[in-house]
Amino acid sequence: MKNKIFALLLLTAIAVTLAGQTAFFSQSNNVGEYKKLLDDIVVYNLKYTDTENIAQWLSDGAGAGADFYAISLRQLGDNDSLTAYADAIEEYIASNDVKSSVTRQKNGLALMASGKKDSELLFDLADSTVGEMSIMSLIYGLFLLNNGAYSEKFTAEKVANELVSMQFADGGWALSGIYSDVDVTSMTIQALSPHISENQAVAESVEKAVSFLSQKQLDDGGFQSYGTENPESSAQVIIALTSAGIDPINDERFIKNGKNPFDGMMKFRLENGSFSHFEGQSSNGMATYQAFMAITAIIRFDLGLGPLFMFDEVPNDNDISFEEEISLIEEDQNAHDEKITESVSVSESERDDDNETESEEYPSEDVKSESNGKKILIASVIFVAGVGFIVVCIIKKQKAATYIFVVAITGILIGAVFLTDIDTPDNYYGKSSNKENAVGTVTIQIRCDVLTEFDSEYIPKSGIILPETEFDIEEGDTVYDILVEAVKKFSIHIETTGPKNIVYINGINHLYEFDYGDLSGWIYKVNGETVSVGCGQCTLKDGDRIVWSYTRELGLDLD
Repeated sequence: MKNKIFALLLLTAIAVTLAGQTAFFSQSNNVGEYKKLLDDIVVYNLKYTDTENIAQWLSDGAGAGADFYAISLRQLGDNDSLTAYADAIEEYIASNDVKSSVTRQKNGLALMASGKKDSELLFDLADSTVGEMSIMSLIYGLFLLNNGAYSEKFTAEKVANELVSMQFADGGWALSGIYSDVDVTSMTIQALSPHISENQAVAESVEKAVSFLSQKQLDDGGFQSYGTENPESSAQVIIALTSAGIDPINDERFIKNGKNPFDGMMKFRLENGSFSHFEGQSSNGMATYQAFMAITAIIRFDLGLGPLFMFDEVPNDNDISFEEEISLIEEDQNAHDEKITESVSVSESERDDDNETESEEYPSEDVKSESNGKKILIASVIFVAGVGFIVVCIIKKQKAATYIFVVAITGILIGAVFLTDIDTPDNYYGKSSNKENAVGTVTIQIRCDVLTEFDSEYIPKSGIILPETEFDIEEGDTVYDILVEAVKKFSIHIETTGPKNIVYINGINHLYEFDYGDLSGWIYKVNGETVSVGCGQCTLKDGDRIVWSYTRELGLDLD
């Protein structure tokens, strides 16, 4: 189960060959390498998230880091793994009031890819989000419209023409300013590519954009964004070129000193199969999933399929279930497991941190007993209420369907109680962990200086939400651990997405990402330096100074 990508691609090739046709993969000399790269990334994620199979990994990460993997797997033809994910992402969208238009579009795109194009949650998505957040909401809005999303206000052609009108003189696009950006230009090409053959203006626009990307390519084949070379930019270029029908491996315009964009991206690959954001550093979640997407795009290009973000059907043998063939690759899986245990994406101290017992994530037995007692009490009340309703139904001689409904609702409510952590604000806030094995101290500060011009009860006039405050640390404590301790102790609101190892900070003190512009949100620095890993992976040492700041321009507006 853990090697479903490899099995899928292998069986596709075998099926075609047995049918007396030329295998799709014969068009590329590197297909074996591509398959192994995808397989390594999947195994890395399964190991790192401690999940048993692809289906569980995807469904657990719905709305929290697995969505672009789900889209890519769908475009590889792995629809079986998406069944549980489709329900999970639909539930996530229905249960969360996401403020960002672009995030809502991304979630909707994942929902469409997972097979739920007819979901009611998609009905007004395009009309309520397209153009709401500048160019990014036009790009993702066009992805939705290209795949048939319903809209009364917009057509794919209208949005495509709007994007063309926003092209800079140098041939590219950007979030803001007057200079084009490689990533935004690449994503715009991806969205426009399905319209090249039918819209001359789009065709000319894409041609100019491709020339821009060629000019921006570095001598080692890679690309940079905001002045820093990174694998994500190379990945986006690869996806853009394949979407436009251009070979990213062999096209002469994208070979510099014998190196192509794929070579530029591969510089950042680590031994455990994941990718780093900066060369030589530890794993980065965004870099890894974007590399996965780019490799998927190359495979689709070799198969003669369409753009990564056009959800077509992937050819395969309908009579073959690769579930029956998983045993063929068990030895390969075991080899990956041995390799992955040596290095998972973070240092051993960081990995140990995930396994240590902490007061927040692993409550003491007394706390657990208190919580369980509350759950039993609430469940008992629900049960008694359910019995009471049934008695009333008996007295009034209701139909059998009424009894079934009451029993079902009672069961659902009781189940929800036992699956929900119950705690009072008084118990949650004001806590300060007692660290008997402290190895030092760090300080943390939370600021929103760039927002002081706005009138809001959540924005202090000084711009300081939490002044510099000292906390003890134990071996393996991360920036996220200390942030959680701080907001608990001082009763500061926080909202996050995803498990600790890949946690994302959506909001602090009721100030959310994208509330103050397309590039706004929370970032952190340690000792004045931006760190390339997530806050749940950044391990602290004695004397470190943590500063969380709200930014309106991806940190460029901060001192």
